[in-house]
Amino acid sequence: MIELLILLFLPETSIMLKTKQAAALSNPAPEQPQLSQKTFSQTCKSLFQLFILRPFHTVLYIRFLPVGLTVYYGSTCFACLYSISTAVPFSFEGMSTLISAEIQTNLRLFGYSDQFNSMEIALAYIPSCLGYIIGSISGGYLSDHVYRRARARDGDNFVPESRLDSAWFGVPFMPIGLLIFGWTLHTHQKWMVPLVGGFIFGLGFMLGTGTCMAYFADVIPGQSASVVACFNLCRNVAAALSAALAAPAINKIGQGWYFTIMATLVSLMSLNLLAVRRWGNHWRQQREDAAVAR
Repeated sequence: MIELLILLFLPETSIMLKTKQAAALSNPAPEQPQLSQKTFSQTCKSLFQLFILRPFHTVLYIRFLPVGLTVYYGSTCFACLYSISTAVPFSFEGMSTLISAEIQTNLRLFGYSDQFNSMEIALAYIPSCLGYIIGSISGGYLSDHVYRRARARDGDNFVPESRLDSAWFGVPFMPIGLLIFGWTLHTHQKWMVPLVGGFIFGLGFMLGTGTCMAYFADVIPGQSASVVACFNLCRNVAAALSAALAAPAINKIGQGWYFTIMATLVSLMSLNLLAVRRWGNHWRQQREDAAVAR
């Protein structure tokens, strides 16, 4: 009975199919290794574009003025931050080879100990860190307060640029902190005085740049991650350059004049925030109209 069912209902293998299978076994396709090699090459190319080239495309967002001007300001702030971070070790260590013999002598005469060890130098970063912490916490509350007030005041006419108003709680503190830090080091004041300047700078830094980060989330709806990536790339480049140039520049012109230059630069860049606050909405409307026209 079982044999009868198998004979009647089991599908018979096609003779043509059997012929093709036999031909394939006797003559394996030579194109298969080439296909595999081509697939591997395409995969490598795709990965290179995804992880190497594509991140750099985010830099193109700086061509959009509200993003570009704000990124320039934020990157300058990070350059100042890394200038302070770079200056602390060899300014307080006293025996660094990056400081001339005359400055080392003055450091000893005016109260700096050239016996600062690595732990004491690490502790010198605490005032700046306290400024960052306080500025970050208070900046969040101030930014939310300004945002809610602008929402209530403007209603449907609210624009993201209103967020930038809260940045001005911190903008003036940065050049003030830089000048105090630089000139008290330059004139060899007691070690705690420049650290006060570092605290003031840290407070202003977080109040100013935190607002910029919030603004990036709204400036181009749906593309906030790309805008933030653009900012991260630019600010890290600025930080790397300042860290590389700070030590030779300070050794050449001194802490006072170097940080005066940085304070002037960050003050000038803060004018970008005024421009974005004034014309940012107009620039965004132009961009949206151009996108619709395309």
